[in-house]
Amino acid sequence: MVEETPQLCLDYLLRRPRLNLRKPPALALFCGYDLNEVDFLRLTNHFDDRLMILSLRPPLQAGGQNAWFNVERIRSVSFVNAAQAEYSRGEVMTFLREAARELKFDPSQVYLFGYSQGAVIALSVFLSEPELAAGLILVSGQVTPEIRALVGAAKRYQGKPVLQLHGLQDRVCPVGIGRAASQLLAALPVKLETRLLNQMDHAMNAECLERVSAWLSSRLEEAGVLGLPDRPPYQAQLSGVHLKVRDLERAIQFYIRFLGMELVEKTGRTYAFLTNSQAHHVIALQNQGANAPGSSVEGVGLYAVRFELASQSEFARAYKLLTDAGVNVTLIDHLICWEMHFQDPDGNGIALFWDTRDLPGRSHLWQGRDQPLDPQQVLNVLNTS
Repeated sequence: MVEETPQLCLDYLLRRPRLNLRKPPALALFCGYDLNEVDFLRLTNHFDDRLMILSLRPPLQAGGQNAWFNVERIRSVSFVNAAQAEYSRGEVMTFLREAARELKFDPSQVYLFGYSQGAVIALSVFLSEPELAAGLILVSGQVTPEIRALVGAAKRYQGKPVLQLHGLQDRVCPVGIGRAASQLLAALPVKLETRLLNQMDHAMNAECLERVSAWLSSRLEEAGVLGLPDRPPYQAQLSGVHLKVRDLERAIQFYIRFLGMELVEKTGRTYAFLTNSQAHHVIALQNQGANAPGSSVEGVGLYAVRFELASQSEFARAYKLLTDAGVNVTLIDHLICWEMHFQDPDGNGIALFWDTRDLPGRSHLWQGRDQPLDPQQVLNVLNTS
């Protein structure tokens, strides 16, 4: 869906993401003098469905058209109106902060895409406030003397991806001007990708747009941005797990002894239902017989059934009970919780965890990394509780 939303410091057009994301990544478009914000959005409408796309309208007028700045020609030499460019840069930075707050996109995943005049503005914003951008795309752009003065400490640009595209047939902004921008960016610790396109003049062609689209999708993949489908018109609540076992009686004893389950119902020698809540059952056990094959460790399927423990002392007591009984237990600190992994007698994975997110110095989100958890540290809890 495309909306016009002129409620911020700059007018703009909006294409919302086509996939359901709580905080989507954003692409800010900076059009050129010969390409307005409406046409720019149309050219990029097929870009990645995860993106929220904002096409900004320049705040100034030049020759009856919207512009980021005026360009004066003296004896065939073009001069950018530096004061106007600086004004536009300030407006854009204010806009990006306002838009992140009002439109709820992810401020750490904002990509700036500038074409022609817009490339000058996008580059100036990136150099002066790199924290506002996750990446930069420049097409048919140039470097002004004033832009060079905006370069900050090198560490602020570390690892930021930049894509620069320029047409070899460009007569408005010749390729030599594009190379000057490449040299400026190459001196910074960015991840720079530069392409000269043989068949492109000053206007963006299909090859240019496809390269930009693919580059953006790759950046979103690297950042782990996941697009989700819409939710169904009903609510489903997880109520239990069904496990296949070789020995029904052995499995019943295990889940009662180590996980505190209560046997609710048993159907002959085939099924048993156990619970630790008001639900009829949270675990259903199905007897497959002593010769039933096990699941493949390398295959897909259920990894573990997880149970939460209310306190650190309960975690320690569970660990001692299991290890005293000879159960092989692996301890892990996920930084958001303590967790122990073990298997039931049939090889089904079981995990017990204690949530530590509210403790001082602990993480609130799992960062994809774990630390070993010392068994003695766990057992010491029993001596202090």
